[in-house]
Amino acid sequence: MNKQQLANKIWASANKMRSKIDANEYKDYILGLVFYKFLSDNEVNCLRSIGWNDDDMTALVEDYDLETQRLDKLKQIKSACLDKMFV
Repeated sequence: MNKQQLANKIWASANKMRSKIDANEYKDYILGLVFYKFLSDNEVNCLRSIGWNDDDMTALVEDYDLETQRLDKLKQIKSACLDKMFV
């Protein structure tokens, strides 16, 4: 399978998944996902810039039992990153 055949297959799959949704409506979903990806990447970059590593980020998501510690981390993120996010 060459690149063009692969691209055609991917487009056909996307069209099949999209099914009855109009293209203008479909773009609303895609633009939302792209914006979410933008925010996610910016947050990761900001966390790395203040010294966080992958383990710290994983712990932020997984440590639901440690609510107080999680809230402290979230406050730290807010104060360190919010001003940088849309510069």
